[in-house]
Amino acid sequence: MTDIKSDLTIYYYFENTNNIQLKNDILYLFNKSISSIMTHKNIKFEINVNKPNIVFFTTDSNLLHFNNYNDNVMKVLFIDKPIDPKLEKFKQFSNILLLIDSFDFTISYHPILNVKYARLPIYLFNIFVHNFKENIEFIEKNSMNFNDRILFNNTDDNKFCILNADHDKNFMYKHIFNIINKIDTIDCTGKLFHNCNRNIHTKYNFNICPEDINLPGYISNNLWNCVLNYDVPIFSGGVTQTEFHIFNPTRILLYDTLSNVSLERIAKQIIEFKNDNKYFLDFYNQPIFGKLAAPYIKHYIFYILYNIATRILDKLGLVNLKEIEQNILQTQNLDNMINYADDIEQQLLNGMSLEEIEQSEKIEKDKSINNNEQIIEISNKIDN
Repeated sequence: MTDIKSDLTIYYYFENTNNIQLKNDILYLFNKSISSIMTHKNIKFEINVNKPNIVFFTTDSNLLHFNNYNDNVMKVLFIDKPIDPKLEKFKQFSNILLLIDSFDFTISYHPILNVKYARLPIYLFNIFVHNFKENIEFIEKNSMNFNDRILFNNTDDNKFCILNADHDKNFMYKHIFNIINKIDTIDCTGKLFHNCNRNIHTKYNFNICPEDINLPGYISNNLWNCVLNYDVPIFSGGVTQTEFHIFNPTRILLYDTLSNVSLERIAKQIIEFKNDNKYFLDFYNQPIFGKLAAPYIKHYIFYILYNIATRILDKLGLVNLKEIEQNILQTQNLDNMINYADDIEQQLLNGMSLEEIEQSEKIEKDKSINNNEQIIEISNKIDN
């Protein structure tokens, strides 16, 4: 007998958000989160200005409008841009915790531990909503534990360095540009220091790609876009432990824009690279990502999707939170899933081989095969 799925329609509204692509991406994220748990339902999101179940706010919205909606409406804040308390529109929220306490659920870049909050930096958000399977494959093929990853015999055809930015309001580019441009000419393809137009076929050894502002946890697409081209990032931003699980920090030239010592260290290393081709090629051919970047991202995303779905469904009375945990996930401790990569990394440091770790995990899986099959089934739905 064919299992016929029933429909679940969730009515939504975006509060003063004109970015159509962002709207579609947020709806995709939320649809995927709910459908990964409510597998017996066809999830549909329909706009309803007058009686929404969920109202989405972004950093373009008037955030004080959350008072316009009663307690039955779930108010979700998606912070897609840096919250700089110096800006007029954010002065009333000088502490980001005030934002989180005001809304039923917040998704942002800031590293905060809060039951109503999920840290999903912009680059991870885009990795998931845009070609997730292809992105994961790229990460796997360029990770430390992948033997057949691409290796370059030389970088002779690469140009020296690129900088693609339109402004420097927070002085993230000026100092590093001045010191590196003395070593060799930097191609500046944006409005800032403009001296040439961008050719998408041109390869570069280095890419100056800091964030526009240095705030805790704020990581946009700059670093991700850089490594997609195999450029060596010259980067400054609010990296957290998450980024060090995903990106290989030894292949990134990290600097502090306010530290002359840091800037001089970067310049010295680049000069050494230019004087020693083999030294640079060895550096350039390092894995872009960490050993367990791909599984870490999968677990990280799954944890966030689960968090989003359970908060929404419980808030709107569509399903009981305890019922989800008992009937779908049973005794699986989701709070520990985010530590999966940490645990394996520590085991590797303790001298265990990957084969030994896999064997140990197999024994644990055999003890609770039913629980794990359900987790794998949900995880596979995320992949698809």
